[in-house]
Amino acid sequence: MSAGLIFALLIALAVFGWRLERAMAQVAESKRRYRALMAKRQAQVDRLKKSALETLYLKREHRHTVATRDGLMADCDRLEAEIRHIARPANRVFVLDERRMPSDRTWLLHLSAPAGDAGRSAPWTGVRRFQVWAVDEEAARAKALRRFPESQGYRIAALKVVEGASAPAAQAAAG
Repeated sequence: MSAGLIFALLIALAVFGWRLERAMAQVAESKRRYRALMAKRQAQVDRLKKSALETLYLKREHRHTVATRDGLMADCDRLEAEIRHIARPANRVFVLDERRMPSDRTWLLHLSAPAGDAGRSAPWTGVRRFQVWAVDEEAARAKALRRFPESQGYRIAALKVVEGASAPAAQAAAG
């Protein structure tokens, strides 16, 4: 073999070795980059899982809060309706006369207002409840009719005794 051919072969072998070394370095660099990208990917996946779990917890908390709010709003609406019902004049108990003796009993009377005339109208419409203290039913009627006479159109619709009641207790008993 000629020296030129051996020399060319050695150069080719050196170039091949140098190229092989470069290729192996590129493969190692590619492996390192791949591992770094996979680590970044895994970190991103972990962050997404954590965010998804947090979102799930927040969604559950939101649903619970909305359900609680809706329940409270329904309770508020119910209580407001009850307050409006209780606050109606028909549900009030008015004290006709606070004078009483120890022997008096508490009477609850329902008094209906006269129908409105052309000249004058009644101070209320419908029936109002009044609390009065008297010894008996006749005395209770007399007290009511002194203040609201039948000649002006007032009429006692009902009269009943409320045993041992004060004004708030009579109101609760009549309610």
